[in-house]
Amino acid sequence: MVFGREDAGLTSEEVAACSHAASIRTSPDCPSLNLAQAVLTFLYELARPAAEATPAAPAERPPLGEMEQMFRQMEQVLERIALLNPARPGQGTYPLRRLIHRASPDREEVALLRSMWNQLAWSINDWRGRKRGQ
Repeated sequence: MVFGREDAGLTSEEVAACSHAASIRTSPDCPSLNLAQAVLTFLYELARPAAEATPAAPAERPPLGEMEQMFRQMEQVLERIALLNPARPGQGTYPLRRLIHRASPDREEVALLRSMWNQLAWSINDWRGRKRGQ
């Protein structure tokens, strides 16, 4: 477990190095905890039975249409870079679709993925591809 500094928490790079992240909701009147308080609160929550644990606020799920638009963008880019077999459309994307659905991205994460696919599509717009063996 990694805990951040009392004055600033963890940097984005430190959070990115972790496989999981959690935060402790605090009152606006007392927005930060000292390290001992944070460790105690976190360990207390871990020790509580799951039925007693405070549920996390549900993330806003993207509408299915947004997910499908993102998948279409993904497929266009993957077709453009010849990662997908045109004779078997969908076969190469089914595992990626399952992976993304399993991750249950929220609206913000889907927007990030859509931005990534848009940027990749723009970046390869004039790309002629590569020939085999190069």
